[in-house]
Amino acid sequence: MRIRTIIAFASSLPSLFGCSDDKQPSPGGAGSDGSAPATLELQPFVYAEPELPITLLHDGDPVELWHAPQSGHVILIGAKVRGFHGARCTMPSTPSMCTVRIEASLRDPVSDEIVGTFERTAIMEVVPDDPEWMQNDRRTMSQVAHVPVCPKMGPGDVVGREHLLDVHVTELYADFTEGFATVRVVPTCLAADPTENALCVCECSENYSPGKCL
Repeated sequence: MRIRTIIAFASSLPSLFGCSDDKQPSPGGAGSDGSAPATLELQPFVYAEPELPITLLHDGDPVELWHAPQSGHVILIGAKVRGFHGARCTMPSTPSMCTVRIEASLRDPVSDEIVGTFERTAIMEVVPDDPEWMQNDRRTMSQVAHVPVCPKMGPGDVVGREHLLDVHVTELYADFTEGFATVRVVPTCLAADPTENALCVCECSENYSPGKCL
């Protein structure tokens, strides 16, 4: 709360330095006036095992449709994030305790239909060789979003068509800072086995019905 005796002096500073009087949020948290939380910097990526490099997604990139054990095809989406504020994420002794909520959705760019969406609580880890950033813990794929995409029950093929991928991350147990990113991606069947690849293409074609891909 501002002290009344210094209000007159403080209010004169913007005019002295040519700055606006807009209130800015404090780094990583809500502004002192109760404004919205600061925004996290966010770069979506496709999950890869820890020994492999991640693929940061840019407009027009393919994104692999992965055959899920429970059937169907999903995309595995994580996020590289900068700007966390809470001690769990910023103290050197506690980065493994950094917890976020990640939500990823795939949308049709024409109809705006949600093809698939998934939300989970996930643990983050420091990005190797880049400690300003954190990413979903890649020791297990259970820490990224498994967005269900196929079978595609309605009209419109999935494979080879550009879609919008929305990724939303919220830092938990601290200031609840948020980050949001949208990237245009092309869902793609990349299975090395021809049979698996054919199943992917079939399930991700429009108007799927049980038995169609047998």
